Amino acid sequence: MFSKLSSRPLVTTTGVKEWPEPGPRLLWEVTNAGSGYSTPAVVEDRLYLLGNEGVETEFVEALAVADGKRVWLTPLGTVGRPKQNPNYPAARSTPTVDGDVLYALGSDGDLACVEIASGKVRWHKNLQTDFKGKPGEWAYAESPLVDGDTVVCTPGGSGMRSMLAKRNAIGHDVNPSTSIRSRPASSPR
Repeated sequence: MFSKLSSRPLVTTTGVKEWPEPGPRLLWEVTNAGSGYSTPAVVEDRLYLLGNEGVETEFVEALAVADGKRVWLTPLGTVGRPKQNPNYPAARSTPTVDGDVLYALGSDGDLACVEIASGKVRWHKNLQTDFKGKPGEWAYAESPLVDGDTVVCTPGGSGMRSMLAKRNAIGHDVNPSTSIRSRPASSPR
C-alpha cells in the first residue's frame, strides 16, 4: 500500500510467515450464527453476516466485534433452491454496508435495506416475485453493489432484467436493464 503523497510504502511488514506457539490467542467464538456460506463484513465495532436455520429461516445479523455477542438478528425469508443438486442450500451473500444501512440479498432473492444500528428493515423486495427474476443453479449468491445512491444486483431470468438498480433510501427502480439469459453466482462489477 502506498500513500498518495509519497512513493514510500505505508506498510513495511512482509506478513506473518509462521504463528508462534501456541498460535494466536482466541478472543471469542460464536456457536449460534446459523449455517451458510456467507463471508462476514466487518465495519468499525460490528460484524455483519447472513445465516440460516434449516431452509425455512434465512437472516442477517450483527455481532459485536469486541465479544461476539449478537446485537440484532433480522429475518430475510427462506433459503433459495432447497432441493438443488448438488444439495448445498444455504445463505451465500456477504452483506454490503453503506453508511448507516446495509444491503442483504438472501439466497431466495430477498433484497433488504437494513439499518445497522437496530436491524430495522427500511425496505424489502424479492427478486423473483417483484421482478420476475430467476435464480441461478446455486440460488442467489451475489453481494449487492453500492454505487453512490444506487444499489445494484442481478435478478436473472430469460427476457427479464439482468441488472436491477434501486435507490438506496426508498427502494424504487432506477434504469432497469434487460435480458441476459443466465445469471452469475458472483457480485456485479
